[in-house]
Amino acid sequence: MARKEFVQLMKENVIIVDRLANRLKCDFSKISEYSAKHISILVRLYLGGRALLKDIAQREFVSVPNLCATFRNLEHDNLVLRTVDENDRRNTWYEITEAGAELAKKALTTLGDAVEELYRGLSRDDEDELVRCMKTMNNILKKLEVSNA
Repeated sequence: MARKEFVQLMKENVIIVDRLANRLKCDFSKISEYSAKHISILVRLYLGGRALLKDIAQREFVSVPNLCATFRNLEHDNLVLRTVDENDRRNTWYEITEAGAELAKKALTTLGDAVEELYRGLSRDDEDELVRCMKTMNNILKKLEVSNA
């Protein structure tokens, strides 16, 4: 029963987080001329480390060919580095450069400011409870990630 409830709660959380994300007043144009999708990719590479092109495409819900064009721009501007996998030449790895990391840090600061503004109306008790619950959830999800590696 708990697993069905977990699945239902995850579905609800995805929708709620999407709605809240749409309400964020996050203007990346102040830090870069890149689109929000470009910024999102840089931030994910910055936080998660190098990744395969096919995995990034799947995560971003775009086709590999469409993502290739995005990465050509980012690579041209020295924000990402592309490496062909020596063991399987069909795979391409992408990682963030120092310049890309700097832009990602600025984007995270901008995002943090927007999140703070969005949650400004929460009571102190609700804020503390939300942080406590998120810490618990993150710890459990990390265990799940390790056990399914």
